[in-house]
Amino acid sequence: ILSSADAQTRAYPGTPVRYGSTGENVRYVQNALNTARRAVPRISAVAVDGRFGGGTQTQVITFQGIFGLAQDGVVGSQTWRFLSSVSAAVRLGCLPVITRAAQASEASAEPLTPLLPLPEPHQALS
Repeated sequence: ILSSADAQTRAYPGTPVRYGSTGENVRYVQNALNTARRAVPRISAVAVDGRFGGGTQTQVITFQGIFGLAQDGVVGSQTWRFLSSVSAAVRLGCLPVITRAAQASEASAEPLTPLLPLPEPHQALS
């Protein structure tokens, strides 16, 4: 369950979130991964504890692979933008579109490219 603070799409904090990081930005990443999981079941659930450990890192790498991003396990600006946008799209009800795209990506072993332009994290979602 997302808190009201995490229900909003957040702009990139300016510092990569990576293994060993702690705090609210990690909690946001963990919530976003769990939300994205509703459309992309290949992403496993992660504990929302604000600590970026091995489980979170593994699922970030999975997410990055699905979306054709560098699979380094670090949530830099590009991964943050994709993760925020996908999780926002799922919350807005675009679940079937993302799910179909993810399934097609898995079947072809090609990285997922969004079927629709994903909103920038700073854009208002209506």
